[in-house]
Parts: sequence; C-alpha cells; structure tokens
Amino acid sequence: METPPSTSTAETVKTTDTEPAFMAVPDVGVMLGVSKEYLYAGLREGRFPGVRFGRTWGIPRAFIRGFIADVVELGLMTSFEDYAASWIAQAREGVAGASEVAA
Repeated sequence: METPPSTSTAETVKTTDTEPAFMAVPDVGVMLGVSKEYLYAGLREGRFPGVRFGRTWGIPRAFIRGFIADVVELGLMTSFEDYAASWIAQAREGVAGASEVAA
C-alpha cells in the first residue's frame, strides 16, 4: 500500500534565507545515490517535481528533505517514484485548495 508523504514533514520542511529553494540535479543524484540521467528522465516525463531555469533543472529542496526525513527518520517504505507522485498530488491539492479559499 502506498503511503503518502507525511503532512507534518511537508509542512515543517522550510528553506532558510541562505538556502536556495531548489537543488541542482547533480547534487540530488549524489545525495540520493542515483544517476543524474535517472533524475533528468523523471523530470522530463513529469514523474518528479521540478522547475526548469533555461537549460537547467532544479528540484525543490523541500521535496528532497521531506523524502529523506520520511524514509530515514520515519522508516517509510516507498519508492522514489511513488513518493514523488504523492508529493505532486498533495502540492496540486494545496494549490487547488488555496485558489478555492481565495475565490
């Protein structure tokens, strides 16, 4: 059964003024022990959250921190792809919920 990212982790993971909101793909690859090609493919296909700045991709620092916190600290058993899909769905729900409140 797929377990969504914990809302407490997603809400409490914040970046500081000195940390960029996005991480470079090669840095994320080293941090997670995966190839940058794997990450680029997932970004291009929309499987992982990210933003493109010209020719460069950035992955939200909050997503990476939340993944690490949930897997390492909480012992969540999931794949990176499943976690990303849940994280993206929660982010979209949050955007939809925020626009409904504003209306």
